[in-house]
Order: sequence, then structure tokens, then C-alpha cells
Amino acid sequence: MLLPIFQSSFFQIDMPSITVNVKVFLNKMVIEGFNGGEQKVLEFVQTSYCIEWDYAISQNNQLSGFTLCQYDQRQYQFEGEVQSVTGLRSVLKGKIGFFNWEKEFSFQKMIKKTEHCEIFQVLRGENLKVIKVLQDNKTNLELQVNHLLNQKPHVNLLHCDEFYMDEQQIYLVMDYHDSSLEDLQHEYSNKIIPLNIIRTILQQLLEGLNHLHSNQIIHKDLKYGNILLTPNKTVKIFDFGLSQIGQNTTIRSGTGGYLAPEVFQNQPITSKSDIFSLGVIFHKMLTGKGVFKNLNENMAGKMKISSQLKDKNAKDLLLSMLNQDPELRFTAEDCLAHPFFIGEYDKPSQKICLSNYLSPLSQYKLYPQSTQIISLSL
Repeated sequence: MLLPIFQSSFFQIDMPSITVNVKVFLNKMVIEGFNGGEQKVLEFVQTSYCIEWDYAISQNNQLSGFTLCQYDQRQYQFEGEVQSVTGLRSVLKGKIGFFNWEKEFSFQKMIKKTEHCEIFQVLRGENLKVIKVLQDNKTNLELQVNHLLNQKPHVNLLHCDEFYMDEQQIYLVMDYHDSSLEDLQHEYSNKIIPLNIIRTILQQLLEGLNHLHSNQIIHKDLKYGNILLTPNKTVKIFDFGLSQIGQNTTIRSGTGGYLAPEVFQNQPITSKSDIFSLGVIFHKMLTGKGVFKNLNENMAGKMKISSQLKDKNAKDLLLSMLNQDPELRFTAEDCLAHPFFIGEYDKPSQKICLSNYLSPLSQYKLYPQSTQIISLSL
């Protein structure tokens, strides 16, 4: 029998102070004694309920209870000791939607607005956060990905640690970071980032990506703009808006200039497609330039690898990541075991022959430009 990860008693104040027992399990919340004797079960993934937290103004705005809301309507209200309500909120964070984010955050500024989402900065207490607003709150895959990552977090992935809901939208709450990989490149006046820094950043990217792939999540939109850095240069991969759950997908999407060859062909898109995109990022860190100038070059397979790469292990790893054949392309684990990271500088990879890349353009065939690609961005 599964034991609850939290349980405590509360008063159901809309039913003359009936005492209920709330138990929280990994995938559900159970309210025993609801409405004087019933049992109410809220399955976290499927429930249409969300929770609004109530505060006692007379007690310095301490948590005093919670209200079950459905379709933007407050329905059932409960009160309890501060410690009990605080504990309940802590264990439900990221498992079930909360309601009325304006009650707990103050809007600061708009960061980004597109057809599909809005991203803005908010303040809670002294902490800056980011809220990403999604338009579909019914079967949103991005929310599912964040659910998985909330259960299995990783230091190099930035996912939402809590979310709010109403009848129309989802509000993903994340930590705010104001520095990106683009900013790091600008620190060096768009010159080459030192190799020791590149190695540290790429290793963290691969570790975050390996965690995604081991949990069958394909990011599908790795690019400079989706990589953030903390002040101590900890890498954070974020934006799972195009991500897919599973070993492969036929949904073709991403950002022009970073897309793997199979995206333009009648081939499944897998975790190896993420490795190709990361290879483009690696090349840009090494040289200051991508391997494609635009989407058209990306579609045509006109990949241009710099001839100025001096470190043989960096070049060998790069070409292993950019291999056109997904079967021969490295996995994240392969990359992490490469001499570029472990220091065996006299042992280049044997998976590919470097002589094949002496004239890169001659090695890449043109792909049909009539292939339909959806959800591409530039």
C-alpha cells in the first residue's frame, strides 16, 4: 500500500466546520470526509480543479487555507494551521495548477510576445521570476514535459517549478536569468570564446541533453537563444515549446540554421536531431559563426565548417555531432566520453574518418526544397 507524502487535517468552512483529512500521493490528492463523509480524489494529470491559496490579512498575510476552483469558480474552501497549509502548498507545487497568479506576483515587464505565447517578468517578494503564458490549457505537451522534469529535475535544465491555470490559459513560473549564450559571445566582442570555457559549457549542455534523452524527451529547438547562463556560468537549457515525448516523432519543427538533415527528409526525428543542433551551437562557440547562414542553406544541406579549427579533438567531436547520418551521429553519452572532455588528446574518435571532411561542401547532397516543414522559426 502506497503511503502519502503528506497528510494533515483541515476545516471545510462551507460545511459548518467539518474536519477533512487531506492526503497527497505522487499522482493524486485525496480529501477524506469531504462534504461530511465523501472522498474526493484529484488526479493531478487529469483534474479540472486548481487551487487558490488564501491568506490571512490580520496575520501578516500568512497562509490560512485553500480553495478548490473549477472553471474559474471558487467552489470549496478549507482552513488550517499555517504549518499545515504551507506544507500542503510545498508538496503540491508543480503537481497541480494554482489559481490567480496576480495574487502572489506583481508584473514587472513584458519580455516576449508571439502568436502562441507571452513571456513576462514578475516579482514575488524579492525574487524575480518569469511567467510563460500558454494559450491552450487542455492537452498542452509543454506542460507535460515540465511535469516530467519537475519529477526528475536536472541542474542544467530550466523548467517550471509551479504553474497556474484558468479556463483559457496556463502560466508556467520559472526562475529568471538575464544572461544567455549570445551575451557570452558578446563578452568576447563576437570573437572566439576560449576553449576551456567552451569545454565547460558544452559538457553542461550535453549533461542536460542526456538527462532529457534518458527520459525520452526530444527538445527539438536547441539554439543560442534557448540557452541561459547563471552568474557562475551554470548552463540552463529552456523553452520546451516544441519538445516531444517519445523515442521519435514525425512532427517537423525547429529554428532555421540549427535543423538536422532528417528534418527535411522522410525520416523520423530522434534525440540524434538534438545532437546535430548542439553541433551547430558548438561550431558557433568555436568560430563565432554557424554552419548555415539561413533556412535555405539549412534545407539545401550547404554546411560550411570552418577550416580554422586548430584543436583536433574539438574538430573530431564537432564532426561526430554533425554527421549527416543519424545512425552514425554521436549520442550525448558518446560525446561526454570523447577525448575532448577526458583529455586523451592522442586518441581521436574512430567512428568517422576526418579525411572525409577535408572538403565539407562536396560531401553534402542537396535535399529536396519541396519538403514541407511546419512550425519553423528564423
